[in-house]
Amino acid sequence: MHPPQIIIARSYGQLGNRLFLYGHMIAAARHYGAELLNPCFAEYARLFETTAGDLWCRYPVVTAEADSQDKPSPADAAQAPSTRSRRLLAQAIERSAKLLAATRWNSRGLGVLKLGRDVACDLADSTFEQKLRSHRRLLTHGWLFRSETLFRRHADEVRSHLRPAECHRQNIARCITHARADTDVLVGVHIRRGDYATFQNGQYFFDDECYRRWMHQCAEQFDGRRVTFLVCSNAPVDAEQFPGLNIVQGPGHLLEDMYTLAETDFMIGPPSTFTGWAAFMGGNALQYLQSKTDSVSVPDRIVRRRDHTLESAA
Repeated sequence: MHPPQIIIARSYGQLGNRLFLYGHMIAAARHYGAELLNPCFAEYARLFETTAGDLWCRYPVVTAEADSQDKPSPADAAQAPSTRSRRLLAQAIERSAKLLAATRWNSRGLGVLKLGRDVACDLADSTFEQKLRSHRRLLTHGWLFRSETLFRRHADEVRSHLRPAECHRQNIARCITHARADTDVLVGVHIRRGDYATFQNGQYFFDDECYRRWMHQCAEQFDGRRVTFLVCSNAPVDAEQFPGLNIVQGPGHLLEDMYTLAETDFMIGPPSTFTGWAAFMGGNALQYLQSKTDSVSVPDRIVRRRDHTLESAA
């Protein structure tokens, strides 16, 4: 008997948002013994080891032997599905989910669970489980499918599945090795520009002076220890704007910046699922800066990692 399938039928936001939705759904699939398909992860699939060769971005990973019978093969990264085929599949799935929801379709073979705007669904609740068990395939359409309980319980499984592809892990490791040289503490700084100029009316769009002040506040709390700041941004950063601070810039790649921040001892930045996911992956402390008048408060004890590569997350 085949396990029930959960199919994520719509994409929401950028990488951080996609990962949180994917991660919570992985935890739910693990908990219920279901298969998860996430074709709407399309534009980011190539960045991850488990999804690079799989058109459907499935969890758990389907082996080539099991896959050869009646499903599209995940193959390997060298034979990865084209960007066009991924995009077309994602569009078809989303249109299908909208049509099914509009017509209130309901059958044993296929169902849809569509959430309204800002409506949340508790994945650990019996209502969701009943809906899942009632269909062989369940299309989910909504952003706030969540269960912090299941997410924490299956955190290691989520981290393992959403591991960067080898080429990106190598770049991350090189950046961390360089940043860790001749320092005692590595602090991650996320300078979010670009879209944050207009997001929430620019509430979290901070200038260099703010970040300079926050970094100095941070360094002062480490009692003479050597502090290096790993700065990642979606806009060019001029290191000369931060005199008196040891600055190392991130790789400059969306995924690599995120997973490099995960390897720091402490992070600061505006509210964002980008750093939220980095903190989840690395288990490191994170302070969100929500106003220009905020001050940095470093946790009493920052435990420095001994292994600063992502191999420990395998």
